[in-house]
Amino acid sequence: GMAVALNFARVGSSQNLPPGQPPVQPTASVQKNASTCPPTSMANYWDGTSWKPLTVVEDLMGKRDFSFKEAMKRPLDPNGGNTTIRRYKGTEAPLTLGPQPKFCFNISVNAKPEAIIGSLDIKDGNRQIELKRSDKYNSMAMVPARKSFDLDVMRASDTSFEATPKQPLPPGQYLINEKGVMNYDFGVKR
Repeated sequence: GMAVALNFARVGSSQNLPPGQPPVQPTASVQKNASTCPPTSMANYWDGTSWKPLTVVEDLMGKRDFSFKEAMKRPLDPNGGNTTIRRYKGTEAPLTLGPQPKFCFNISVNAKPEAIIGSLDIKDGNRQIELKRSDKYNSMAMVPARKSFDLDVMRASDTSFEATPKQPLPPGQYLINEKGVMNYDFGVKR
């Protein structure tokens, strides 16, 4: 190839500009890139000005329980009343968001963008979800349909997507899961 001289100038900076020339303003595509999902974190939330990383929920040992009400739904099933309780550390997540949070996830180019939000109960000094044999589950994560919230999901780029709840979330504790990979936690303000 042929050598070509290049002159670089910092966008928005008046350094290295000829006298009287105004600074170059970022184009729409550059401004848009400032709000895209950062590639340095798998899951993020929008804080109103930028994307911040979500916190991974701390799993505790799960436990088993028995529900007479569930056993009555399946009287011929000897395990019909058995339930599993998935427990998470603490009564509140370290992150508190508003009722209409916005999330983004980094995924591979060929992956289908999917996420689910599940609400958590506060019992015995921790956050938990009780899983019953009669529950219908979301296919991605162990969140029963009765505890999940519908999301609007849209691809933001080839390698990321954004997810927002279709309806405002009531005050409480939640986890969000992307394709069954990892659970991230957050609370919604009261």
